[in-house]
Amino acid sequence: MKNGFNREVLNAYDQSYGYPFSPEEAEIYARQAIRFGAWESLIRAIDSMSVSQKQEDRWQYWLARASEQRGDAKSKTLAREIFKKLSVGDDYHNLLAKDRIGQR
Repeated sequence: MKNGFNREVLNAYDQSYGYPFSPEEAEIYARQAIRFGAWESLIRAIDSMSVSQKQEDRWQYWLARASEQRGDAKSKTLAREIFKKLSVGDDYHNLLAKDRIGQR
């Protein structure tokens, strides 16, 4: 695709899951998953990030969004907890988290 997003790239990352990714590769994987609404792929992409990288607000927000999409109550509870934790800040992803839990 012209904009750099391609389902084949996402599929290649999915097949490579389990091998170590560089920080840049993990972010590309996550962005591809977000673009295609591939929530399970997004969870794997965030899981493949370093501890410090996955603790960034933007990736915590997207982890919560992906967890929300799962059908089980445990995942939905985890998503809500992440949104609540993020809602104390005032950066972009913090504001998005506030919106997800109904805060103004």
